[in-house]
Amino acid sequence: MDREASDHKLVGIGRITVLIAMILAILISPFLGIDKKGGFQYIQDYTGFVSPGVFCIFILGFFWKRATATAALTAIVAGFALLRFHIGMVKTLALSAALGIVWKMALPHLIG
Repeated sequence: MDREASDHKLVGIGRITVLIAMILAILISPFLGIDKKGGFQYIQDYTGFVSPGVFCIFILGFFWKRATATAALTAIVAGFALLRFHIGMVKTLALSAALGIVWKMALPHLIG
């Protein structure tokens, strides 16, 4: 890094960095499943799952003297693992519910 860089040079580097970040975001967004819900709803879905765990870690770390950095890291990793498990179960249950509805609609036609 050039510690003696002028303001003009720093602004130029910032603009290039933002341009590269925007291009990367445009390229990876189709793979995130943002199509129908929109980006804001996508972010809100995951923030709603992650925020309570982070809040608990912050509060416990602030008020409980015996809380350690290892415990906080373990809680973050475990929280992320439980989040992934929960999302997987929701998708699996949604799929099985949809298949159950299709089965119930098709069953009278198959028997009749």
